[in-house]
Amino acid sequence: MKKYNKTITDDQQFKRLIAYLSADRDEHRFDVVVNIDDQILVIGDWNEYSDLGSFINQFENSHNIVIGFDDEFIMCDECYKYLNHVSYPSDDFVWSSDCTIICGECAKKDSSDVIENLMNQNDKAFPEFMDTTDLINAGFKCCEHCEGKMAGMHTGMNDTPQNTIDSFCENNDLDHIENEYDYIFVIEGSNPFMVQYSLYVRKYE
Repeated sequence: MKKYNKTITDDQQFKRLIAYLSADRDEHRFDVVVNIDDQILVIGDWNEYSDLGSFINQFENSHNIVIGFDDEFIMCDECYKYLNHVSYPSDDFVWSSDCTIICGECAKKDSSDVIENLMNQNDKAFPEFMDTTDLINAGFKCCEHCEGKMAGMHTGMNDTPQNTIDSFCENNDLDHIENEYDYIFVIEGSNPFMVQYSLYVRKYE
């Protein structure tokens, strides 16, 4: 592999590096993308180019450049921003009702589609980065006995969406929640080992 001069610091030589990475060639090439926030993404297979990747990382702060693998990034279908969905914490995004990807900033501009896509489902939840005020404005309220539920890997974190719904039905003398309510689960906190959530409901008119 070509040896790179690790004293490269000025903008002109940095631009030459970007030009090298962007060039079409028969050997391995990288995709260099300028994100909408002016962040430079260098996307490719870095398995055989770890030295080059380490060198590029020196410019992360001074030139707002990030490297990553092809399968780490997805694109918002509204604003076309690239999102890292693998890192923790990952960039904020949701799936819309027509199966397009919407970044957190675009989702916050109009939450109605997000709510419509997530309500009345046990395997989806209103994400933590969204404002629950939007749910309240849409007629939902947090259930008094179904808040702060925890599912995780530690002792006592045994709650599940289904047993939360069962508890709500028992407290409200219902056979099925869908008989009288729309419902939506809301994530209130999470880490790699647990999720804290609450149940919001809206009574049919």
